[in-house]
Amino acid sequence: MGKAEENKARNEQAILEAAFELFSTKGFENTSISDVVKKSGLARGTFYNYFPGKEALWEKTIDLFVGRIAEILSREREKARSLHEFMYNSFYAYAAVFEEPRHVNLLIRNQALFRKTLFSTDSIHSIFTSLENDLKESPWFEGLSPAQYKLTSYAMVGAAMELIIQSKTHEQALPTGALSDYFSRLFIGGLQHITNKNGK
Repeated sequence: MGKAEENKARNEQAILEAAFELFSTKGFENTSISDVVKKSGLARGTFYNYFPGKEALWEKTIDLFVGRIAEILSREREKARSLHEFMYNSFYAYAAVFEEPRHVNLLIRNQALFRKTLFSTDSIHSIFTSLENDLKESPWFEGLSPAQYKLTSYAMVGAAMELIIQSKTHEQALPTGALSDYFSRLFIGGLQHITNKNGK
């Protein structure tokens, strides 16, 4: 990578880091482009070299964030040695991302927009596809129809996201370990009913 490319990458990263911090502390609605420019230490004109506006910056921020989550989930599923591990470890890793204060703050301060953006990004569709492929290749999910593989991937991702959101916004929420176990048992029970497998 040449010097110009390095500088370009550094500038974009500075803008994205500033945006993530501000979206987490002030929320998307209360963050202005001027706030991002000031936080990044770059000139206003430089900002527009990378993003046409705040909405595009938000979408890029969430796309990158979800992309990192996708990598973590894929690694956890690869390590699983049982159906319970497949479910439990994946959910636990998903939830653990939101243990970091700025991540959970991003979620809580921008709930409606986060949900809307999450399910319209390329990254979330890659999560669905990757999970669906892992389900098809795993011996623990044999017996599902093609439609059921797809529906199971949607259900797992959607339910996990909602459980995490609710656990972070309600005082009587279960700790991550207990929530992960609940998620695992919920889906294993459903899969047992559909495929007549013992879930082990």
